[in-house]
Formats: sequence, C-alpha cells, structure tokens
Amino acid sequence: AGGAALRASHETLRPLACSTLADLIHYVRGDLSIKQLSRVVYIFSCNIHDSSLPLSIQTTSVRLLLNLVESIFHKNDPEARELLVRILHCLVYKFKTIKEAIPKIAAAAHAAHAAAIAAAAATAAAAAAT
Repeated sequence: AGGAALRASHETLRPLACSTLADLIHYVRGDLSIKQLSRVVYIFSCNIHDSSLPLSIQTTSVRLLLNLVESIFHKNDPEARELLVRILHCLVYKFKTIKEAIPKIAAAAHAAHAAAIAAAAATAAAAAAT
C-alpha cells in the first residue's frame, strides 16, 4: 500500500514540479548560459514526448521551448544554432507522432460512437417493447 501511495503522490506532484520549473525558466531565460539552455532544451524536449505526463504539461513544455527560441537566437555562441535545430527537430518529431496517432484515435472514437448508437437503439427497442 505504501508503494501505491508513493506512486500516486509522485504522479500528482510531478506535473506541478514541471510547471513550476517552466515558469522559473521563463522568467530567467535571458540570464541563462548556453550550457544551461542546452540542458533546459533537453529536459523539456523529453517532457514533450513523455506520454505519462498530462497534455497540459506537454503543452507547457512546447510553449517554453518556443519562448526560448528568441533568447537562444540572440546568444553569440556557436552552439546556439545547434540548439535551435534541436528544438525544431523535437517539434517536428512530435507532429510525426501525433500524425501516427490520429488514425488510432479516430478509429477508437468511431467505435465508441457506434457502440453508443447501438446501446441507445437497444434501450429504445426495450422501451418500445414494454
């Protein structure tokens, strides 16, 4: 039981921690070194592709990366271009995974809709029979 409670608290606190960290980074992004920005890009790129995180955290991670673009662009560092390419690659890959998931989601929605219609028809038929 202790492991389940620990897992539940971890799942509850992790999104809050990610959101708080994103807010902090947003406010200090202009003061971060290119090495720190590189680490931030890595961490939040991982968040974008982590299906265990809520969609709101994935969206927050995308917004943060997009907000970092200007700060990175204005750094006079050879690594800045590489960081911008990493952000672009991350976002393109996320679109690719979304594109692959759309047919599965649509099929599941269609099946659920068909089941709801069948259940409604069965209920209506049972009501008409009585």
